[in-house]
Amino acid sequence: MTVQTERGERQFAENDRILFLRNERELGVKNGSLGTVEKASRDTLAVRLDDGRRVEVDLKSYSAVDHGYAATVHKTQGMTVDRTHVLATPGMDAHSSYVALSRHRTGTALHYGRDDFADEQQLRRVLARERPKDMALDYDREPGAQSRGDRAPTRSARDAPDATALRQPAQAAGAAATRGAAGKEREAAAGAVTPAPDRAKRLRETFAALADAPQRSPEQTRAAFAAAAKALPTPSRDRDYGAEL
Repeated sequence: MTVQTERGERQFAENDRILFLRNERELGVKNGSLGTVEKASRDTLAVRLDDGRRVEVDLKSYSAVDHGYAATVHKTQGMTVDRTHVLATPGMDAHSSYVALSRHRTGTALHYGRDDFADEQQLRRVLARERPKDMALDYDREPGAQSRGDRAPTRSARDAPDATALRQPAQAAGAAATRGAAGKEREAAAGAVTPAPDRAKRLRETFAALADAPQRSPEQTRAAFAAAAKALPTPSRDRDYGAEL
């Protein structure tokens, strides 16, 4: 039976595999749910989901379906089937490979094309590569630094303001905040105001210290930022903010 879906016309018949492409609470399906067609008509599909439930899909109100014989790695996360066939592509890495090659109960087969991979060695390198997510600090490197691992050590945790607050409990952060407040009072008494570029530099150093510091609790992180914020001088009321534009 030919039916109209969001992706165009599709033909479904009894025992066809079907894939749901959008969450729908009333039907009890999610993006990536799989099922088997039990009966197909022009406007409705009777589907037995893989979890055993049966649903009646009204294609006039929900047409986000497609053939379920293949799915992207992203959609198969959390899915378990008896056997899988994985088509390797150049865009895969160790994380997507792990997801794709761990969906089966009894067996899996890996396929690749010579147009994408010259040989099995290249296939192995691509499927085993690590690609960590980018961070904002990756784009604030000194000249010559190529990655997060070889960032020039011009700003280390020990050089950053109140770096001890990032490594010690909240009590240390409180002490750092006290020192920062005292320094602000001295600057105010001397009539000194930190220019905007210096304030931005202090914030960048704080972020750099957070990136280089060991694992910390949320309370320690909040305390460290509070200490850094208190240590930043407050501009005077008569400051000409238009000069910063």
